[in-house]
Amino acid sequence: MLRLLTLLLDRAIRPLPSPEDHSTPNPFRGAFWTLAMRWSDRLIGLASTLILARLLLPDDFGVFALASIVVGLADVLLDLGVHIALLRDPHPQREDYDTAWTLRILQSILAAALLITLASPLAASLGEPRLISLLPWLAGALLVGSAENIGIVDFQKQQRFDRDFRFFFTKRVIGFIITTGIALALGSYWALVVGTWGQRLFGVALSYALHPYRPHLSLRHSKKIWAFSRWILLQNIGIYLEQRMDKLLVGKCESAAWVGTYSVADEIASIPGTELLAPLNRALLPALVAQLHEPARVRETYLLALSVQCLIGFPASVGLMLVADQAVAILLGPHWLEAIVLLKWLSIGGLVAAMTASGRYLLLAAGHAKSLAVTSWLQVVLFALTATVAFPIMNAERIAILRVVVAFITGSVVLAFLLRRFPIVNGSDIVRAIIRPLVATAIMTMAVISLQSSAWVIGSGALIAEVVLGVTVYVLMIIGLWRVVGRPNGAEYFLFQHWVPWLLN
Repeated sequence: MLRLLTLLLDRAIRPLPSPEDHSTPNPFRGAFWTLAMRWSDRLIGLASTLILARLLLPDDFGVFALASIVVGLADVLLDLGVHIALLRDPHPQREDYDTAWTLRILQSILAAALLITLASPLAASLGEPRLISLLPWLAGALLVGSAENIGIVDFQKQQRFDRDFRFFFTKRVIGFIITTGIALALGSYWALVVGTWGQRLFGVALSYALHPYRPHLSLRHSKKIWAFSRWILLQNIGIYLEQRMDKLLVGKCESAAWVGTYSVADEIASIPGTELLAPLNRALLPALVAQLHEPARVRETYLLALSVQCLIGFPASVGLMLVADQAVAILLGPHWLEAIVLLKWLSIGGLVAAMTASGRYLLLAAGHAKSLAVTSWLQVVLFALTATVAFPIMNAERIAILRVVVAFITGSVVLAFLLRRFPIVNGSDIVRAIIRPLVATAIMTMAVISLQSSAWVIGSGALIAEVVLGVTVYVLMIIGLWRVVGRPNGAEYFLFQHWVPWLLN
């Protein structure tokens, strides 16, 4: 799977010259390890969740989740998306970098001041007095993180993803070690706070160690950055609310323990549809920006990315839903059984992520940030209106269902807008890109359900048997369907060409 993404990116992106040496380096030198490190980052996040779920109670996760949502909202309300502005600028100057760094620090100062000032009212509104002491500490961590070296944007801009992923991977490892160690010692949600501080402090130091750029305070190019970033700001607020509003609603309807249960279920559910595909998504934006002057290559890159995302995201999301009962009981323990039904519903959202992620990046690369902001806010408004009307009967499970339904509606809007803005891509292209993974996933589902109905094995043995059967059936069906339709050039072709070339004969 890693090599498939490497081959996809190598085909889709041409190397960009480095301003440091003026040569044309291969951005995918060592790409296998680059993607391996990024996915290891995701696995560390999962391992952290599973370990902390054994050390802490749902109530601990709930308190920290509420505090994190509030801090994140304050941050995103002032987030100008300066790194996106730098990525889209083909020839940024030093003043652009300095202005972006300064704006980010000012944003964090305002957000931290807002959080400290409103800590008591927010705690009273959410019915959680522990937020009064938590919010100032998390606000401080937010401020510290804003001092990261803005020069590391070059890692992504110049397609030097080995350095980019090494930075995020190392920072995550340090946070994991600190959080786990404190949790073992204290058994309290304060372990999550200390881990956050440790990760932010180390990230700042590492950013300056990895990149020679040294920023200075400046606002000279603030008007230039604002011209694009205002729409990024609106989009980021909408995206954050669409991803966090459900947790805030759970906090209003249920106890802090339920917020913790919902948050852990959502974090696990996001791994197949979103986090597993993060390496491809992160590389996709600079690739599409570089290809905008070649519509045929843009079309090829988009459809190939869509095909890969569905090839991975569909079976992973549905598979997680199918094994949720055994996975939660075995991996999280008896305190988290309420997460099973939530995990099943939230896993379905991975299908939406697989189908729309590449389209969102294509629209962003083409400068349609305003349209993406509109679709994000559409999802927020739909969710808010429905939740407001149905609030008296709302609970955690119904909130999860509502989130998935609204995500499918707005995902359809994104695809419709994409087809309108890029007539070179049509509906039949999208159907061809997703139909084989969709059919193979449906057959895999029937096979796993049949095994579950037989009940011939229980416990961890059942989980292993279901995973093995699901993977086997899916792979065989993908191979079979691809050969039946004439072995078209797509995600399967790249996989088979380099792993099992005899299938091409």
